[in-house]
Amino acid sequence: MKTQMDIRGQAMDNYTAKNLIAQQVKANGAAVAQLTLWHFEHEGPFEDDSSVSVIFDEEQQFENVFA
Repeated sequence: MKTQMDIRGQAMDNYTAKNLIAQQVKANGAAVAQLTLWHFEHEGPFEDDSSVSVIFDEEQQFENVFA
């Protein structure tokens, strides 16, 4: 009986921790979205051009081993 209660308690702790992290991520995302919108309304688009996407810089080959 004690083992089951310990397991349930641990599961509840894990759920609580994951739920707390999810809430923090959601709040952070909302804050970033708000700040980004504020920036565009008050200062216009970002002027810094140094952050170039590296996705298109290198063409990666994909080999489907199952085909």
